[in-house]
Amino acid sequence: MKKSLFNRLFINITLILVIVFSISLFVGRFVIEKYYINIKVDELKPELQNIIDEINSKGKSNVNLNRLPFIVKAYDIYKNEMNVFENPFKSIEEYGEDKEPYFEDNIKKSIEPFMNEVFSGEEIKKITNLEAIEGTSIVLGIPIKKDGQIIGGVFLLKPVSDYISALNGFNMVFLFMSILILVIILILLYFSIKPLIIPLKDMAYSAKKMAQGDYSVRIQEKGYGEVEELANSFNILAINLEEASKLAEGLEKTRREYVANISHELRTPIASLRAMSETLLDGMINDEQEKQRYYQIMLTESIRLQRLINDMLELSKLQSGNAYLEKSTVDISKLINLVYQKFAGIADDLGIELKLKNDIKNLPLTYTNSERIEQVLIILLDNAFKFTQEGGVVTISSNIDNEKVIISVEDTGEGIKKEDIPYIFERFYKADKSRTTQGTGLGLAIAKQIIEALGEKIWVESTVGKGTKFSFTIGIKK
Repeated sequence: MKKSLFNRLFINITLILVIVFSISLFVGRFVIEKYYINIKVDELKPELQNIIDEINSKGKSNVNLNRLPFIVKAYDIYKNEMNVFENPFKSIEEYGEDKEPYFEDNIKKSIEPFMNEVFSGEEIKKITNLEAIEGTSIVLGIPIKKDGQIIGGVFLLKPVSDYISALNGFNMVFLFMSILILVIILILLYFSIKPLIIPLKDMAYSAKKMAQGDYSVRIQEKGYGEVEELANSFNILAINLEEASKLAEGLEKTRREYVANISHELRTPIASLRAMSETLLDGMINDEQEKQRYYQIMLTESIRLQRLINDMLELSKLQSGNAYLEKSTVDISKLINLVYQKFAGIADDLGIELKLKNDIKNLPLTYTNSERIEQVLIILLDNAFKFTQEGGVVTISSNIDNEKVIISVEDTGEGIKKEDIPYIFERFYKADKSRTTQGTGLGLAIAKQIIEALGEKIWVESTVGKGTKFSFTIGIKK
């Protein structure tokens, strides 16, 4: 089982702190001992200096050596012990300590390596291991002068172990306090790290859910600094992925519908062409007039099939952004009048009245693409004629609003249901499902793509039983 981030972090920090505290204890003890002993050495030096001053002034010192907590010896420059103490040390035999390490020979042998330095006029202060005495000892040495001449030196010798026992109590307190501080730090560290790790655990859980496809998960944006920012960024990512997922689902649904619609639209003309071709090929039609009727139907279906393919290619080009729509100055009044003239004859044949309102004649110059605007007008008029009964009226009108010319094509047809209006510009959508043979269902989708590619707007208003009005904007030339 994998350890959690919190456990790993806490264990690692604990190990680091233990190592740091252990090193600190070792170094601290070493430094404190050195510092403490150096202080004690500095305290011994004035006592030794007093003895030297007394010897220099009186020739002898009346200090009772047996009462001193250290050993003091005086040697001349020939390394012979000097008789300068009125109360010299009692002999070892008098104490009966036959195992005492501080015999005269041992003392002299331990001090001898430092004599030359003192006899040359230097004062010495050493904390070192001596040759003939076990353990670490303090050695002090000060020259004896007479009439400005060095005649010998006084040496102080004391074992460091005398001070170590005094330090043991301090070391125990120091160790106890260090362990207590370490425990307190670890407790504080535990409660400090935990709030930082909890959001990360939530993120790990949420990331796992997202990997499984659930983009609805969110993290509480709590924590400190970068952790809170990370939680916020994670939520933004989740929102974006959720939206992208919904969009992808919508695109996939549209793609399926698009393929289904294309298959449906292509199936009818292809099936008709195949059936009539097989009938003619089999020689089942002998009447010439009947053959001509079959040929006419085949031609109509071929034209319908070609128009469907052209419309799909046109729409695909517009949606991909590959269709370049160059704008120029356009006399929109003249353009609308030309389209009106083309459809006037068609309207008469269908028994529909095509009206052109007078406000069309005095429109300002516009900045757009004339061919594409003409295509949109043709699509809207063709659509209006399909859904307007004989005796109905189709009207082309205009309006000017906020530096835009608004062109409208209105019919008196059957109208569009309210629930169909949001989908009227979608590919292959037909509000009247019964009209399966009229149009490709792509005209209005193409018109919308053209208008939007020109940076304009198109919309529809309709009332069932009264008619429909399509309008779009065109920018006025500045």
